[in-house]
Amino acid sequence: MGGPGGTPGAINVRVTADGNDATTAGAESFAIGLVSIGNSTVVADTAPTVTAKGGGIIRSSGDVEIRSTSVGDADAASRTTSGGAVAVTNLDAKAKANAIVTTEILPGTLIEAGRDITIRPATANYPHRPRMEPSTRLAMLPC
Repeated sequence: MGGPGGTPGAINVRVTADGNDATTAGAESFAIGLVSIGNSTVVADTAPTVTAKGGGIIRSSGDVEIRSTSVGDADAASRTTSGGAVAVTNLDAKAKANAIVTTEILPGTLIEAGRDITIRPATANYPHRPRMEPSTRLAMLPC
């Protein structure tokens, strides 16, 4: 965002992409008899992809923030109830959450800010460091 004559065109610029994903899986079984055999495998897998991108000429007399965040949760449960003289059960429950979170600054981007420039991808458990292309220029304007 640029103003006339290259002046800062916005007080603050914020670009955000947020994801909040949850996956649950479960199995229940009931068996009765002289010999009871039960087998259960449950898998809950969540893999959200969240991307925020900034590019072009971004000018602000205040802050510029480009960020992406993701909160991913996976829950799995397996339960069996059996009655009889002999009960054999095999229960397996697996949960996996694997978020892919990126914040991209496109090549040739110019970001000018009078205050802070924040570029941040993060998941709920793991904050990441930004990666920028070599042709990206960041500038802080004098106050």
